[in-house]
Amino acid sequence: MKSFYLTALFMLSLIIGVQAQATTTLNQTFSTMNATRIDFAVPSDQIAINTTNGSRKNVESKIKLSTPKERLLQFLVDTKRYELQHSYNAQEQLLHIKRTPTKGAIMVKGEEIRETIYYTLYLPEKTKFMAQKTALKVAG
Repeated sequence: MKSFYLTALFMLSLIIGVQAQATTTLNQTFSTMNATRIDFAVPSDQIAINTTNGSRKNVESKIKLSTPKERLLQFLVDTKRYELQHSYNAQEQLLHIKRTPTKGAIMVKGEEIRETIYYTLYLPEKTKFMAQKTALKVAG
């Protein structure tokens, strides 16, 4: 019976350890109505595209940190670490979206915190999409 409880305790700690991540979802809308093409330059392979009615372009960013520290994640969001920048070229009808350059790795008590970002783009049906996987430049 004692071994059953130890096994159950071990399994529970394993499940809690796997789920020990801080997560949040952010949304940004880009209302450049005339854009027929989008250039999406972010350092991620995790990009999904859904079509929508209307002319708005929306990007949903789901952020996961390899730590359960929700306050750390909220601090990173508040400092605009995950904000997307955009520019519009009217001649080419091109909306360029890129991630704000970051200041490097996140370190807590000498350990690097991994961050994973999943992007979902909601685009009008007729919008052409181009993706570039970019390396973030470390500032400073």
